[in-house]
Amino acid sequence: MPSRFTDLSYGRSRPLCWVGLLAFFQLSSILNAASADFTTLSLRWGETKDVYWEFNLKGKVYLRIVSAEGVGCARLFWNTLPFDEQISFGKLCGDVSLEVPGGWSVASVLWAYAIDSDIKILGTSDETLARNFPKDITFP
Repeated sequence: MPSRFTDLSYGRSRPLCWVGLLAFFQLSSILNAASADFTTLSLRWGETKDVYWEFNLKGKVYLRIVSAEGVGCARLFWNTLPFDEQISFGKLCGDVSLEVPGGWSVASVLWAYAIDSDIKILGTSDETLARNFPKDITFP
């Protein structure tokens, strides 16, 4: 199953640093989510990117925001469809757990904006089907 996380990164990397960071991430409590898909996303200072998207799902998205100094911060917000409502969480740092929007939302996109510095966002999700649409739809 393809990951719903945006998978983009820049060529600059420090292999030993990222191996240690990933090992730390794997051992943390945030990984108690049922999903085994982990994704790393790089954002430069002042950049906004899609972090996660969903269609007809409910559950949680788990993120760890890191920078070269350690804990990183980002401004996170959901954009829900079909009504194009934006749900802002403001500035969030470190380990973050967000509920996938429900209600009248059929699909949504989680955006992140790197506020203070270049950051990496490591993420996973735990989701299930939100609504059962009729399998056989007939039109007159």
